[in-house]
Amino acid sequence: MLRKMPRYIFICRASRSMLYQASVVAVILSLLALNAWQFKRNRSISDNDLKYRAILMMGGAQTQDLDTLETIFEYDRDLKRIRDLRLQVQDYECRVKLRAQKLEQMRCLGEEIEGL
Repeated sequence: MLRKMPRYIFICRASRSMLYQASVVAVILSLLALNAWQFKRNRSISDNDLKYRAILMMGGAQTQDLDTLETIFEYDRDLKRIRDLRLQVQDYECRVKLRAQKLEQMRCLGEEIEGL
């Protein structure tokens, strides 16, 4: 007794909906990949900004300082040290801003005194 092989019918309407679903899935996957890439790039840009601000805070950098920064951020990423460095830089920038405001006030007072 021979078994009859099932026949598969290709329906054009069903293939369009399947193609539509596959394209939606492909778009979603590509958007997820793009999102991950953008997140990584933004983190890199943020890290470079913090490194630059830390170098300004130090008043320049030697080779050893650059190696330390690269180790903290790239080779052996240490989130605690990055957070501490960010707080130090923000504190330094706040102090610089306050000093600039006080110097501006002193300059304005000096101009008033000269005017009298």
